[in-house]
Amino acid sequence: MGKFRKVHLIIKGDVQGVGFRAFARRNAQKLGVCGWVKNRIDEAVEIVVEGTREAVDEMVKLMRSGPNFSHITELEFMEDKEIQDLVHSEFQIR
Repeated sequence: MGKFRKVHLIIKGDVQGVGFRAFARRNAQKLGVCGWVKNRIDEAVEIVVEGTREAVDEMVKLMRSGPNFSHITELEFMEDKEIQDLVHSEFQIR
C-alpha cells in the first residue's frame, strides 16, 4: 500500500477568471499537498494533487466548492491512485 495518494482532476463550469488557480495553490500550501493547477483550452481547470490521504481528500473537497465566484458543473476524477513517493516538491500554477 502506498504512503501517499495522487489524484488528477478536471473541473468544469465557470472556473476560469474567478481566481480558481490561486484558490487551489493557497489551499494546497495550507494542507501541505504538492502538484499543480492550470487552465485548459476548453475553459476547464486541471489539477494534480499528491499528499497524505487525509490532505488530498480535504483538497478534493475544497475543489468541489471552489472560490466564491466559481460555479462548478462537473468534477471528473481522471486518476486516483496510491503512490510510494511524491513526484512534485511543491504546488505550482502552470
